[in-house]
Amino acid sequence: MAVLTVLYLKRERLGLSYENTLALADEIARYISNFQRIEAEVILEVNTTLWNKGGRRALGHLSVQQLLDIMEAAQHASVEEPFVDELYKELRRKLTQEQENNR
Repeated sequence: MAVLTVLYLKRERLGLSYENTLALADEIARYISNFQRIEAEVILEVNTTLWNKGGRRALGHLSVQQLLDIMEAAQHASVEEPFVDELYKELRRKLTQEQENNR
């Protein structure tokens, strides 16, 4: 609701129609919801299991670009440091894997 309110108040400056404002608010809410779900999964996994190379991690299902987007969003939000650390580790793992595959 807060996202919709802010977008509605700024819609003229942003050049958005009312319908586009609703669609954009829905998209932002979906992104935030996914971010919160992934954060909860990572925190739960960090607290309950050991991270091992063969394990299926919640972050392992994301692309490099998605990880970068979440890291960028985390810089502007108050996100727990353990979550950001896990984002960094997963991003590093994926980039190393891509580099090895390109050899």
